[in-house]
Amino acid sequence: YRHKPKTFQEANILIDRLKAVLTQEEIDILINHLIYGYSFKEIAKYENKSINTITSKYRRSIKKAHDYLSEVKLWTKKRKK
Repeated sequence: YRHKPKTFQEANILIDRLKAVLTQEEIDILINHLIYGYSFKEIAKYENKSINTITSKYRRSIKKAHDYLSEVKLWTKKRKK
C-alpha cells in the first residue's frame, strides 16, 4: 500500500511533494520519528510541547500525507490485471 522511497533522491522528491499539504512542523515530526527514530517523548521535549500534541500532530500528518499521496497516485495498492 505504500510508496517507499528506494533512494535518497526519491525521499527528497517525496518530502517536496508533501510540502504541498504539510507544514514544516509536521514534516519535522515525521522525519524525526520515522527516519531518525526519535520517540514522541524525545520530540516533545525538544519542541517544548506535550507528548499528546506531538502524537496528535503525527497522526494528522500521516492521514494528510496518505490522503494526498493517494490522490496523486503515489500511495496506492497495486492492482492485478
